[in-house]
Amino acid sequence: MQLNFFLVSQNDKPFPGYDFQSNSFSASKVYRHGYGISLNVEGKVSLIHAAEEAADYYSRKFSNERRLQVLGVRTNNFFDLIDLDSTLNHYFSDGDTVVVTVDRRPNYKSPIPAILKALTWLSFIHVVHVAIVSLVVIFGVRNRFFIGNLIQQIYNL
Repeated sequence: MQLNFFLVSQNDKPFPGYDFQSNSFSASKVYRHGYGISLNVEGKVSLIHAAEEAADYYSRKFSNERRLQVLGVRTNNFFDLIDLDSTLNHYFSDGDTVVVTVDRRPNYKSPIPAILKALTWLSFIHVVHVAIVSLVVIFGVRNRFFIGNLIQQIYNL
């Protein structure tokens, strides 16, 4: 069966605009970014297998990008999450569009949490340092003669 696969990012939210399926304006059915693929697949295969096949096709076509990780499959109304182990025939017929939600950067770890943790520690160390220096200055100003006498005794001046 001939199906149109539409790969969209997990972070991409629908926005009001033109619906490419119904050929009309729709208030909630259009994704901002995506990649369309038309593939022939057997109707007996599971949805997850067909979605991974579409993601593999994309990865082969754009080999310089990271491999896409399939997260979910949606029907043509863009919102129904469906059972990934069921067959394609159950939800789709020939010529339908299968919306596949993918993670475009699998295994990506953002550096922001580590940077924020380092900045938190740095600010804590700064506060402690300022407090210690303030105490030393206050003690030194109040007891400058005592500190001077102590230094003279230590160095035998």
